[in-house]
Amino acid sequence: MQLMSCSASASWQSMANYYEAPDIAPWAQSLVKIIRGSLYGLENLRLDVYSESSIPRDVFQQCFNLIESNLKHLYRQSALGWSSVDKQEEMREQGLIYVTLSQHEHHATRVLGFVSFMHTEENGEDVVYCYEIQLASRIQGLGVGKSLMQVVESYAAHCAAPKCMLTVFSANRAVEFYRKIGYTLAENSPQDRKLRNGVSKPSYYILEKAVQHAGV
Repeated sequence: MQLMSCSASASWQSMANYYEAPDIAPWAQSLVKIIRGSLYGLENLRLDVYSESSIPRDVFQQCFNLIESNLKHLYRQSALGWSSVDKQEEMREQGLIYVTLSQHEHHATRVLGFVSFMHTEENGEDVVYCYEIQLASRIQGLGVGKSLMQVVESYAAHCAAPKCMLTVFSANRAVEFYRKIGYTLAENSPQDRKLRNGVSKPSYYILEKAVQHAGV
């Protein structure tokens, strides 16, 4: 089941369809507005929203391929190690929402980027947790990542969750990106340790950002 689809040309004239997704519809209308300013000049773009159970197999595989391309080396450098099976199981966790950005060319659809997230609890607190945000190299640095994170934050506001959270490898250059858009170390995050000859960083950080709700 596809939750929502917005097909667009360069003008981003959207066409939205909702299928038994009352929790998605109220905030999904803003997706095209959030994204379109980042991708001027790219045509035949498509923005889709799926649940973890409805995402098509080929789209799921392309999302996995982006994770593997962007993060596999960081997993291998960490204590976690890399497991394709474990990562794909995580990507199928019940309750995950996928927002995918793709381009239709030559009768084929190529996923350019995606974000996945879930309304859940973290240490007894109501949050929206961002599991993945991955972009193909050709659209990195264009503001798409910031726009996709705004999608996550818009959903958190819709859910009345007080914050968004995520986990990021300390060696990932995205740490600075998250800090620039307002994310800070969570109380339960591993911390840097100051040593006599420098700083020892943990494998990963847990970051959080307070969500502004309407009327606040």
